[in-house]
Amino acid sequence: GDAIYNGHPPPMPIGDYAFISGDDNSPLTVAIEALPHLASSSAHAINDKGNVVGSSKVGTQIHAVLWRNKTAPIDLGTLGGNSSNAVDVNNLDQVIGYSHTASGEQISFLWDEENGMRNLSELGLDGFVESINDSGLILGRNKLFDISTGDITELGDLGGGGTNSRDLNNVGHAVGFSRTDVGDQNAFLWSEAFGTLNLNDLVTDLSGWQYLKIANGISPHGRYITGEGVTADGERHAFLLVQAPEPSLFTLFLLGIAMVSGMWGFESLRSQLGFL
Repeated sequence: GDAIYNGHPPPMPIGDYAFISGDDNSPLTVAIEALPHLASSSAHAINDKGNVVGSSKVGTQIHAVLWRNKTAPIDLGTLGGNSSNAVDVNNLDQVIGYSHTASGEQISFLWDEENGMRNLSELGLDGFVESINDSGLILGRNKLFDISTGDITELGDLGGGGTNSRDLNNVGHAVGFSRTDVGDQNAFLWSEAFGTLNLNDLVTDLSGWQYLKIANGISPHGRYITGEGVTADGERHAFLLVQAPEPSLFTLFLLGIAMVSGMWGFESLRSQLGFL
């Protein structure tokens, strides 16, 4: 798949640019232009069509942006304030994110080609948003919102509250972290059929680990889950869970990702995970 970030890819003129990097046997990094005549942008999510969302500077303001075909930026506007930021996009080019209102309040939004930017609280969803799937389900901090019906599903917790969701796939499975009944922070997997499950209880072998702390991402059909855990010696490491032959269980892999000066380093990720 493609990776997106923001940085300074030469030989672009001086300034901040978002870029997209794909690996299809011919690695390529392409700077994504900012809005016309502007030189600052940041990319946050990408869909299967290669369309990217993020933000770009517009005069003295920062606006949510949709880039189509890697080069054509669309200003998504704001909800009346001076800033907005897009955080996710599905394959229908429905975009979610945050915008300030004229009064300075930060509100979650839903954008699509037909309706433009809409206030999600007016549609029925208050609070933070994290992800949107191709079925029109939006993942909030601890709930799911169905765009077509307005129905809200509470995700529950691991016994101690504090649910924070991080990602949602096209099957409707969500991942994140929550507190257990003794106050520990553990990674979870949520599904409509089984509710909120502690990922630590679904792993075939936790040898070498104390616990899985946060689940940050889940693949479109739920085969892979990635996040952060604590090893037996107390170090924080990224992990990859791969679904075992028994669908309710996962096999755990330690990624070649170590904490270096507070940032993740990816020096051996691809060599260790040849299928990625």
